[in-house]
Amino acid sequence: SADLGPLRRRGERFLGVGPGDTVLLYVGQHAWEKNTALLLQALGELHRRGDRFRLALVGEGYATQAMRAMAAELGLAGCTAFHGVLRDRTLLAACYARADCLLFPSLYETNGLVVGEAAAFGVPSLLVRGSAATEGTVDGLNAFVAEASAAAYAARLHELLAAPDERARAGGRARRSLYRPWSAAVAEA
Repeated sequence: SADLGPLRRRGERFLGVGPGDTVLLYVGQHAWEKNTALLLQALGELHRRGDRFRLALVGEGYATQAMRAMAAELGLAGCTAFHGVLRDRTLLAACYARADCLLFPSLYETNGLVVGEAAAFGVPSLLVRGSAATEGTVDGLNAFVAEASAAAYAARLHELLAAPDERARAGGRARRSLYRPWSAAVAEA
């Protein structure tokens, strides 16, 4: 696997985070159907508990402004950044490379491409039980799964924030088991 150091550092600069910051990443449409309210409520709970993290949201959608307002109401404004759509694929790759965990609470997807994209960089995902995105994942092995409630998602994320080694091991296994190079996907299609 290639040295991700330069890409990680680019992600750090773009996201405005330091080497010791825990970066939680959401990539996708800013729409309530994606369970973004559950995501923000869970992070609000973690923030109230004193957990330290930086949330980076990449994408846009009809709910962007309401999500910004909700993040502010939950006290997350100081640790949350909305980055819009990143058309520069290298910059998006840098964000994945710097992330510690991809947050993907959507029940609405038929195929969570972002889970595979994160896996390509050794980044595990926190998913919700019953979603199509959990296909091919084993909870605790190559991804993490929580029940579809803000309290359960927050509790699982709280555990993961305290277990960087477990996150890293799951990320490595995700890279080996969930990432499919484009050439393999095309051949399969």
